Amino acid sequence: ARNETLRSVEFIKSGSVFEGALLLRDDSLEELLKKCVQHTDCLGGSRNRGAGRVRTEWVDVPSAGNSAAFPEAKDASPILRLVLRNLDPLCLPVTGFPGNIIPGECYIRGQALLGALAAWAIANHDNQEQRGWLLCDSTHAISIGNAWPLPDPWNAKEKEIKPSTAWEIMPMPLHIRTPKPGGSGNPAWPWWMEGGGRTLLGDKGELDEFDPCRQEPTEKPKRPGDHEFLFRPDGKHPWQRYLPTMGVQLRNRVPEDRSNKEDAKLFSMEEIAENTLFMVDIRFSGPEEASRFVEIFSPVLKGDDWLTIGRGGRPVKAEDCQWLPAKGQEGAALVPTDCFTLTLESDLIARSTKLYQRKDATERIPNLGFCETLDPALLCDLAGINHLEPEPLFQAVCNTVEVRGYNAVSKLPRAPALAVRRGSAIRVSGENAGGLHEALKQKRYLGERGKEGFGRFRLDFSPLQRNNSLLRGHDDAPKLNRKEELLTRAGNLANAIGKKGPSKSQWQWLRKQANATVNMEDIDKIFRELSKHAKTKGGEVWGKHVNAIKEHIERIRNENSGPKDDKKNNEVLKDVRFFLDALVRWVVSKKDKEEGKP
Repeated sequence: ARNETLRSVEFIKSGSVFEGALLLRDDSLEELLKKCVQHTDCLGGSRNRGAGRVRTEWVDVPSAGNSAAFPEAKDASPILRLVLRNLDPLCLPVTGFPGNIIPGECYIRGQALLGALAAWAIANHDNQEQRGWLLCDSTHAISIGNAWPLPDPWNAKEKEIKPSTAWEIMPMPLHIRTPKPGGSGNPAWPWWMEGGGRTLLGDKGELDEFDPCRQEPTEKPKRPGDHEFLFRPDGKHPWQRYLPTMGVQLRNRVPEDRSNKEDAKLFSMEEIAENTLFMVDIRFSGPEEASRFVEIFSPVLKGDDWLTIGRGGRPVKAEDCQWLPAKGQEGAALVPTDCFTLTLESDLIARSTKLYQRKDATERIPNLGFCETLDPALLCDLAGINHLEPEPLFQAVCNTVEVRGYNAVSKLPRAPALAVRRGSAIRVSGENAGGLHEALKQKRYLGERGKEGFGRFRLDFSPLQRNNSLLRGHDDAPKLNRKEELLTRAGNLANAIGKKGPSKSQWQWLRKQANATVNMEDIDKIFRELSKHAKTKGGEVWGKHVNAIKEHIERIRNENSGPKDDKKNNEVLKDVRFFLDALVRWVVSKKDKEEGKP
């Protein structure tokens, strides 16, 4: 603020309680840390004037005690599922050319998770072999996948979520398109009233470009966003589409010349919200590698120690870990072999090939460029089989993305690699498609850097077809969201109230009393007083209107049936207050029109 202007300073209210967690890997520092905490009695500005005084309490937190059993010998290819939680906002920059806003990844790449595990092993193990085991060339049998974020209902810290081996997360396939708002549906309703808050795949009239029986829309539909995912808790539930919660944090760029403060510039970083759950599958080629992994990283798997990931080394904690049985591609044997679909679960890094004419034969040799799209010839090269003659028919929907990284040894950025983006898909059909289908079923991943989770894929993945079968039979009419439904009820009730009803000041009194309530008992108290007042001469104008309003409130209560807890009661109260507020607004607006007011 300038010297000639006034300014106000915002303070945190006294009595506020803050809770944080601190991890000590060296027990010898505990006494020193306790002394530092005891001497910290003020925080923030205006400390000389008595502001910012704090009192700190030290509480030891017991171990989480996650269990990770050793895999049995019969598991030829064990899979370890980790559920992670970031304790602070996570910043994972994705561009080598930052601007005013530095975009960030919405998930944790396998290469970042691999680097975090390797850094933890180097910092916490004295054995040289254990420190570098994860990064040595002999451990290519381990594939650490991407850690995908879970939707918001599963991220609530106060909600007890038990991780399940049946959880499934997939990036949104690019061949599933969504009609633009207002392009379809009932023209009697505006587009923002439809949906009712549901996020199931198929509720928005999505189209599958690979479906030969689809109806061509009148307007070009939208492609999925870069941050969209699909999730279902098990195979009995439909797929849900969602976006992870991300925020933009403003930061100060430190000027090169610290004496010149006018040189400093502002920039913002995109971050994943704290307390987001991530799910990652780590695949092993045998039980020996799996047993050694558990032995080395046991404190991390149990939740006793944290990983540091992203810019600034943000802490990430393991919430749960479970062993999954080895399984093949879902649905691979349920489709005809002359037609199949391949969908990328993660980015694919593959080198392109070119024809080389020898004297006696023609062969394909690797090229220095990266593949930018999927086709049967590329799949044959990656699957290790000869090219199909004649080449089968195919339809592909692909996109590309640059994969960047940082080399900690050279302290320089890694050369970017061009990859086929996750969610890209190809549909192959023809008489020769069966051999390629069988060869792909034997592969765990395709292309390069499979150790970092690149090149994972799924065969015959048709989420829209499955969701349409589960949603079939439901009412196809557009459903109003909750607020629109309450507004409609309030409007209908206001139209039924005649001119001889309560005055505008009496309605405003009801609105003021309803907005001041803190629980449903206060609502009941208001209407008990109104019922008594309606029997008097001065309150007879309320008459039958009190009972009509009480019937609507009781209906709202019944619609929120189920086990009553604090969260459910707050939702009921919020709906009732919104209904009464809307009712008063309708009635007052109607009286103003009758009086000729604008």
